[in-house]
Amino acid sequence: MIFTLISTPLVINYFKNSGIVDIPGGRHVHTEVTPRMSGLIILSIIFINIFAFYHNLNDLRFFIFGLLLISLCGNIDDIVGLK
Repeated sequence: MIFTLISTPLVINYFKNSGIVDIPGGRHVHTEVTPRMSGLIILSIIFINIFAFYHNLNDLRFFIFGLLLISLCGNIDDIVGLK
């Protein structure tokens, strides 16, 4: 939890400063500039917890594959825009 509280604002500020943001308008419903790919923060926190507390990753292979697939789709949607 502490890592999440510290890393989330840092990554969001990095995305904003790097221009990795969605600008309001069009199909976007937000009214202010919003960072893209913030799901990477959640994915990294989940992976840190998995590798810290589970030693038999073979049992979690489908869960890990699903996480990566969902994250990939979300990032492609953030970059290109999926329908």
